[in-house]
Amino acid sequence: ALNMIITDLNKASDYDEEARCVRKVQIQFDIIGRRDKETRTYGWARVGELLTHVRERFEAERPLDGPVQSWEKFAAEQFPKIKETRRRQAQNLYAFEKYSPVIVKLYYLGIDTLLPLYMALNTYHKKGELVSLLDQFGIDLKTKAKSKEELTELSKKISDFTSNSCITTHT
Repeated sequence: ALNMIITDLNKASDYDEEARCVRKVQIQFDIIGRRDKETRTYGWARVGELLTHVRERFEAERPLDGPVQSWEKFAAEQFPKIKETRRRQAQNLYAFEKYSPVIVKLYYLGIDTLLPLYMALNTYHKKGELVSLLDQFGIDLKTKAKSKEELTELSKKISDFTSNSCITTHT
């Protein structure tokens, strides 16, 4: 089903048609990733990639005469099942993946844990300082959490790490 949708996307004549294809892809990834956080996060990255593509085409092709529709309004109308925050998160996830492909190794954390972690990690430029801070919070990103309990514990540590005032104010 996904291959057929991607073929339709590649043949799309305008951004409205592309948006219809993206909606279909998002539904398929919802089905595929229903039981697996890593697969669901991968799906959101792919949806983010498609949303970014549609947004670029929308901004390049929208008419400049008459009332100009914003991307936010267009996206809200075209993707009503994907709320604005999740659209932004999906596009950010895709952008982070392009910038730092190693991020896919952490997709098992899920999009809601991974994005704040990635943003917090990117505020640090000194590797030694970052490593000691992760150690201070008991966060081991080298070993993939295998059980649901391990993942829950790791997610809690990451939440503590990302909400810590020294993280959010340090730039």
